[in-house]
Amino acid sequence: MDAEFDRAYALHEEGRDEEALAVLRALVEQHPESAEAHLSLAPMLVVLGRFADSAESARLGAERAWNDPYLLVRAATTAWHGDPAAAKVYLGRVDELTGWAPSFALEAEVWHLKGLLAWSEGERETGVELLARAFAADPGGLGVGADLALALTELGRSEAAATVLEQALAARPGDARLLAHRD
Repeated sequence: MDAEFDRAYALHEEGRDEEALAVLRALVEQHPESAEAHLSLAPMLVVLGRFADSAESARLGAERAWNDPYLLVRAATTAWHGDPAAAKVYLGRVDELTGWAPSFALEAEVWHLKGLLAWSEGERETGVELLARAFAADPGGLGVGADLALALTELGRSEAAATVLEQALAARPGDARLLAHRD
């Protein structure tokens, strides 16, 4: 199965997304009970803008990985565009599974996603607080610096946004998304 995942990723990197999608769909057909197969298909569906299909694939993956917080974070990440309510359920389950632990390796990603969900539901201050928490935990986390800076800018906190962008660029030098927001 790993070789097929690698093949799909290579096809995607070559811009052959429909072929990559076909490889991933075939894996799901061959391994319908594999959470990994469903959760590898879901991000490709997001890339293609098929958010409802991605949310469904994430749901199938989450059902098969209900006791694995790492896979549930992946399910939430790919579900939130198409089904924010499901993403919240998966993140709630992650909290249940990891609440006893003093730390969780994906904690910053969970806060980042919860911040995006809160922001998208109009809970701006909660969203910014969660994004700031994620950024404090992992300033080099993919997208978190840019998302926090955008949120701060929308709230009229330009100086704070500029500070976040500089800190994020220190952690991720050359990040195109960060550089685009700096200008």
